[in-house]
Amino acid sequence: MGSLLEYLQEATSGRGSLRFMIQPITATLLGICAGRHDGRAGARPYFALLLTDRENRRTALAEGAKHLSKVFIVAVVFDAILQFLAYGSVRPGWAVTVGILLAGVPYVLARGLTNRVMRLRGKGRDAPTE
Repeated sequence: MGSLLEYLQEATSGRGSLRFMIQPITATLLGICAGRHDGRAGARPYFALLLTDRENRRTALAEGAKHLSKVFIVAVVFDAILQFLAYGSVRPGWAVTVGILLAGVPYVLARGLTNRVMRLRGKGRDAPTE
């Protein structure tokens, strides 16, 4: 196995490349559902909360992990299996990195964007009034 970048390039065109569409779509849909809930409750955008709110960061991470755990675990395990089949060995760090890229990033982005849209459209508790 070469570098992580080379591995990602091979993985997107080889065996298991369909997961590069299915897993982000699944994570995005979970993020949209959570973002709608956040927007309705008037909660701060998820990523901003993670970055700036020390008091509630742990709770927010636990709640996000609860939503995303199955998709993330599938992404990591599937990547580890594909590594073993393709290369005869597994690099757990690469599998976790792929899991974060395929599940974590789309979830956080979709959740935050959906929350903002909900609040801008006036569906949140503390949405701006005209």
